[in-house]
Amino acid sequence: MELQGVIKEILPIEERGEKKFKTRNIILDRSRQDQGRENFTEIQLLGDNTNTPENLQLQPGDAIKCNFEINGKYYNDKNGVRRLGQSISAWG
Repeated sequence: MELQGVIKEILPIEERGEKKFKTRNIILDRSRQDQGRENFTEIQLLGDNTNTPENLQLQPGDAIKCNFEINGKYYNDKNGVRRLGQSISAWG
């Protein structure tokens, strides 16, 4: 699938877990004038793709188009309630 928007914010790279797996989030503005409301989407870059903004010299305000997949898994929150967490992972 494909997603497009204007970069609103590029967040810092984070390292997760014992293996220090790298992740990075980018906020896209996908608002349209005809909708009359804001529409923001957070996409996630994983592993080697976390350096993509620097490699492509991307900055807030740049229009981008990328491929993505939606990932999800169940987890228990701090109160023991089963929840579904989802993320949008982007590449290319």
